Amino acid sequence: MMSDSIKNPENNDDPTEKTLFQDSKNEPETKLSPSDLNNMSNSSPSKIEINLKSAGNAPILKKKKFILERTKTVKFIIEWLKKYMRLEAKDQIFLYVNQEFAPSPDTEIGTIYDCFRTGNSVIFYYCITPAWG
Repeated sequence: MMSDSIKNPENNDDPTEKTLFQDSKNEPETKLSPSDLNNMSNSSPSKIEINLKSAGNAPILKKKKFILERTKTVKFIIEWLKKYMRLEAKDQIFLYVNQEFAPSPDTEIGTIYDCFRTGNSVIFYYCITPAWG
């Protein structure tokens, strides 16, 4: 079940009433030296911050930043967005990385983070109709 690995602080927003995403604001804030940043870029974190931004006519989420395990796939995010927006199974969600391309649903978030991160997070744009790519 996908609800065990990710937490959302506002359970009342989650249509399944189970926690899926973890709000990134819950992470402790630490100051990093330049050497720490270099070490972070060489290692792969086990959890990744993602930003979900709406595009086109898609509804805007109240919380936009989440922490996600790097082994989760793009399909996991798409399914969560469908449940959150209460879409039918036949409805589609289009997900794009950095307004550039649509990743394959079986792509792991960790792979996208390693290749296309912006700062310390990955920016995903979601919409109901095709936009980029």
